[in-house]
Amino acid sequence: MKTKEEYLKQLNDIKWEKGKEIETFLIPAINIDVEENQPEINLGDSKFGGKPDLPKNIEWPKSENEPMTFLAQLNLKQVSEFDIDKTLPNYGMLYFFIANPSEFNLEHKVIYSTENNLSETPFPTDLNEDCRFKDLKMTFETIYTFPSVETLEIETLSENDVNSYYEIDEDFFTYENNQILGHTYPMQSDVKIEWACEYLGIEFSSDELETNQEKIDNIRNEFINLFQFSTENSIPEFFENFYISSMGYFAIKEKDLKERNFDKTVLIFQNS
Repeated sequence: MKTKEEYLKQLNDIKWEKGKEIETFLIPAINIDVEENQPEINLGDSKFGGKPDLPKNIEWPKSENEPMTFLAQLNLKQVSEFDIDKTLPNYGMLYFFIANPSEFNLEHKVIYSTENNLSETPFPTDLNEDCRFKDLKMTFETIYTFPSVETLEIETLSENDVNSYYEIDEDFFTYENNQILGHTYPMQSDVKIEWACEYLGIEFSSDELETNQEKIDNIRNEFINLFQFSTENSIPEFFENFYISSMGYFAIKEKDLKERNFDKTVLIFQNS
C-alpha cells in the first residue's frame, strides 16, 4: 500500500486551486485481509464467522425471538496498532451480529465488551444451519483513503479542481472491500447520507431527501465508518442465501463512540 507521503507527493504533482483543502481529504483507515490458507485462530482473535468468543455475562442476541447471525468480532488491542489517529478504544472486543439481511431488514447488534473471561460460545440449537460458518482470521494493515467522486466532499471544490479530481487515475485511490475507519467505498450514493437517513428513521427516497435535507446535512458528517465489509469476502455463503451481493457499512456517531454507546450504530447495504 502507498504511504501518506507517496499520496501527498502525487497530489503536489497536480495543479490545484485548493490543494491544501484536498490534502485534508486524505485520512487513515485499516484494511482487513482474510487469507485463504488460514493460520490458527486463537481465542479472542479478530475474525469473520465461526463461533463468537463471548464473555459469560453476554447472551447471544436475538431478533423477533430468533438468534441473530454472528458476522464478525474485532479484538481492539489487535486493531489499535494500525489505528493511526487512535479513534477506537485500544482494548476490548467488538461483536457484530445481523438479522437475516434483506433490502428491508437492517436490524443488527453491535456489542462492546472489556471483559476478559472469554469462551467460544456454541451456536444456539435453534440457529438455522445456513447461519453457521467456518471462521476466517483477519489481519490488518494501515492504509490511506480519499473520498469517492460519489461523495459530497468534492462539491466544496472549484470546477477546475473537480475536473482534475475526476481525471485522477483510479490507482490513486485505495478502495478496500473490508475496512475499518477511513472513507467508505460507495457502490451507489454517498454512504453518509444513507447513514443519516437510517439514524433519523427517514426513507431513502428523493421526496424524503428533499423534505429532510437540513436534518440530514446537520448530522451526516458526524458518522464514523466503524466497519465496512464485502458480502463476497466475509461470509459469502450466508449472503448468497438471501441473494445479496453488496457492501455493508456499520457507522457510529463520533459522540456515541466516545461514550462507548454502540447501541446507536446504524447499518446499510449498497448493491452494485
